[in-house]
Amino acid sequence: EKVIVRKDFPDHTEISEDEGKTVVTLNLNPGEIRHVVWRFTISNNANPQEVTVSAKIKKGGTDVTFDSQTFRIVKNTKAIIVTNRYLLYKESFGSIDYDDEIKSLLSTLYEVANSVGAVVYYVDHYSEEFKDWDPSNVNYDGDWSNNDLQEEKSLNSIAIKIDGYIEDWVSKLDPKYLLIVGNDRIIPMYRMDDPADQQHCEEFKFGIICKGIREFPEVYKNGYYFTDMPYADLDGNWRKGDIELSVGRIVGAIVGWYQGKVITLKDMEELIRRGINGNNGEVTNAIVATHNEAPQTTSVDELKKKFTVLNEGKLVGKTNKKDTKNELVSTLKNNRYSLFLYSGHGSQWGICFGDKKGTDCIGCVDTPNVFKSTDRPILFFEACEAGNILPNDNIDTNNMVYATIRAGASSVIASTAISVYHKFLSGYAEVLTDEFFKNLFKKDSKYSMPVGDALKKAKEDYSPFFKITWTGKDIKTVTEYQLYGVPWEVIDPPKAESNEDTWEGYTVSRSKPRLVDENTFEIDISVNISQYNIITTEDGYDLIIIPGASYTLNEMEPVIPYITIPLYLPTSANNITIANEKLEKKFIGEYNVPSSRTEIVSLETPSGKTFYSTINFTTETIVSGLYPPFTSSLDIVNNTEHKKVKVLAALSQYNTDTNATYICNLTLTIRYTSATPITITSFDTEKVNYHKGETINFSAFLENIGTDTISVDAKLSLIDEFGETKAFETKSIMNQEKIKKYYLS
Repeated sequence: EKVIVRKDFPDHTEISEDEGKTVVTLNLNPGEIRHVVWRFTISNNANPQEVTVSAKIKKGGTDVTFDSQTFRIVKNTKAIIVTNRYLLYKESFGSIDYDDEIKSLLSTLYEVANSVGAVVYYVDHYSEEFKDWDPSNVNYDGDWSNNDLQEEKSLNSIAIKIDGYIEDWVSKLDPKYLLIVGNDRIIPMYRMDDPADQQHCEEFKFGIICKGIREFPEVYKNGYYFTDMPYADLDGNWRKGDIELSVGRIVGAIVGWYQGKVITLKDMEELIRRGINGNNGEVTNAIVATHNEAPQTTSVDELKKKFTVLNEGKLVGKTNKKDTKNELVSTLKNNRYSLFLYSGHGSQWGICFGDKKGTDCIGCVDTPNVFKSTDRPILFFEACEAGNILPNDNIDTNNMVYATIRAGASSVIASTAISVYHKFLSGYAEVLTDEFFKNLFKKDSKYSMPVGDALKKAKEDYSPFFKITWTGKDIKTVTEYQLYGVPWEVIDPPKAESNEDTWEGYTVSRSKPRLVDENTFEIDISVNISQYNIITTEDGYDLIIIPGASYTLNEMEPVIPYITIPLYLPTSANNITIANEKLEKKFIGEYNVPSSRTEIVSLETPSGKTFYSTINFTTETIVSGLYPPFTSSLDIVNNTEHKKVKVLAALSQYNTDTNATYICNLTLTIRYTSATPITITSFDTEKVNYHKGETINFSAFLENIGTDTISVDAKLSLIDEFGETKAFETKSIMNQEKIKKYYLS
């Protein structure tokens, strides 16, 4: 479609842009850098596939270097990730000091996308208009003849256009989650006209403070607040909590100072990584502080199903306010915790105790110290405006969201507006909060519901309190609460399943067997390299080191890292082949990879001459071109209980003619036939350490992946470290229906 040449990575260093070119001629002076971008549009009719794109550099007609990348065109995805690349650079002032952190953030987005199955979109690539977005240009002074909806649409013209693109992407990929990266300056937050008219006219006990009193932020002064609900909606019913996507937003201080250091995008990157890693569910404490006018009994009861609740009974009310604050600060600073629930008075600058004047607070200045944690806690603030990240939302940690992210939170759920609560009964915000915690911890579920799903469902399940119709306060309740974090984050993130093994330098994942034809099954294996090093020996040879890998030492052939992946198939398995191999190669440079050479060395001893062999390195080789020519093979071993298949996978390839060196990620499809289509899809224990006399529970899921009813005997054997069977038990499972799972405990 077009080719763009920049002086460096940021968009604002653009030199030229041309339509339709695939070849670019450049003159480079010593030390100069050029960033060349080819931008293509994928046809809407393209089928899911892998595409390899190659780039070549020539000097004077001679090839200098070559590289290629493979990408996937997908049909469905777990999530879409949306940001504005141009404005990320612009908001960080385009300084070289910040460019590396922006590159790191963008790399993290693609790392996350590859790991969970997501697609990243830069909205600035779809419209030049999005590059010019500036919240300071929003005009609240138009004359709309009291037509609030028309005024709202005008203020949100850019947000509405971005939402149109999101709906188009969702229609193509059918994701469950939407992750927005950047604050209101990057991707606009929707400015919603307050349906309860509280933002500019607050009803206090002793009078009414009306429009015009609040001089800032301007959005509040004009009776608006912020929400991401329209982005999560596909059918227009978001004002009543009906949304189709679980949405989260990644924010953090973009530019500021903290303990003498410049802070740019590290907070945002860390928030993403914490959300991907998940809340540290090994920490079983939750800390609760609730207002004594409307104690959160339901939420606390739900928390007790999962946690030991600390600070229970220490209500945030009108009496003993300083004692309450000091006790809460002490609890937060002296205990590890996975979840924090606060229900009381608050603002963007702190959570406040006592009466409505909030004369004693934990402010955002104190928060990085008070809330400091390495356990990735989830924080829920049922408090007015604690989720507001404006004004000056790019300067350090001057709001509770940025401050708690700096402190180590993995997710922050808070209101961007004045929250509504009932003085004596649980209503409005309390109802939404209760629904959230009821969804978060489902009965009989081993793990929590993802945080974004729990909030989405709480909004969907919200019903007007003792009313048939929705009022402005009801609409406000379901639209004002924002999730800042990764929406698919869970508490108690599952440990590595039995189908995935992780080493230091690579990961191996195996799918469950699937039926593809009569008595024919397939298993997918994926190998991804996460770490490698190049070590140069004293003799000048370059070795590719991948922790955990073995190395080929074939005579006079290059030394290449490889791994062996075990598969255990039924004894009846036959015709075992590699049906498909997808290889993703990454060029890492031109290296002097040696070949292996065995030398026989003689040694004179008092008893006479003796010999021993040693392996040395050499530049001589019997190989020409790419080695190994294939990256996977099978070795099959039979025994009485199963058929073991050893899948050998090369993690690197080396061209002996050009010295071009690659690391290899690959996906294999192993195909076999079997007359007994039973597979164990899960097998685990409740824990891995036991003491004497304790009961051990093993759980297995058996699945008939064939097409016919079948009866089987399930046998559990206890085998010691020497391979001796100490005990076993057999259970008959009769007349299982087609594709039915059976739980054995």
